[in-house]
Amino acid sequence: MIKGGGAALTGEKIVAQASDKFVCIADDTKLVKQLGAFALPLEVLPKAVEQIKKSMEGIRGVPKVRECITDYGNNIIDVSGLQIQDPLKLEEAINQLPGLVTCGIFAKRGADVLIVGSSDGIKITTKKNKFSFKK
Repeated sequence: MIKGGGAALTGEKIVAQASDKFVCIADDTKLVKQLGAFALPLEVLPKAVEQIKKSMEGIRGVPKVRECITDYGNNIIDVSGLQIQDPLKLEEAINQLPGLVTCGIFAKRGADVLIVGSSDGIKITTKKNKFSFKK
């Protein structure tokens, strides 16, 4: 999964890593067949913004610095144009870039429970089971 659209990316990663059970709630507009349909957020130290942008262009991404500052005083770069075939490999590679705080790929620590709401009701997916609740 990819998270961090609200610029609370690092906090979300900290909570996910510290949790015994990571529960993610979303609506069905966030579901995609291929990661990369939405821009990948990166939290970046201010001094590293230009270098990280160049690195993302080097993997055919289109980086755009968001007009906000995170709770930790960092910038967010949204990278569009990526087709993410191997999320774990890309997460590990991006997280090695100097000046990057973290990226929005949650492959190392994915959700234990995913709750997705839609006009048809709620679907709960766990690592073991799937449940659906209709309205």
